Amino acid sequence: MIKAEITTKKGCTVEIEGVTENILKELFAVIPFITTTDLNAAEIKVVLCIARNTYGKRVTECKMSVGDIQKATNMSKRYLQEITKSLISKSILVETEKATPTTPRCIAINDCFKSEKAVR
Repeated sequence: MIKAEITTKKGCTVEIEGVTENILKELFAVIPFITTTDLNAAEIKVVLCIARNTYGKRVTECKMSVGDIQKATNMSKRYLQEITKSLISKSILVETEKATPTTPRCIAINDCFKSEKAVR
């Protein structure tokens, strides 16, 4: 397991611990836009959480409730609701299935957003 640090264009720094080097390399290959966008540290944590639960498991989308993300990131549920709404409105995340009373929503990283940012 390794420890890595990401610094964004805004100067926010996020530390990542407890991932293998291969997963970390794959995440950075899949989401190269992360340091060039105007994301704050909390937004980066959420994107990395979703990336780990999708690309880290070799799938393109995952069912994650706000509670699941809260357990992984240690942030408040209320704040996470705002962050996920923000990331969806920025077209970084896509809600592929709406939540129902018994199942969480299905969420993915927007592939079109990644390719647009990679070209710029």
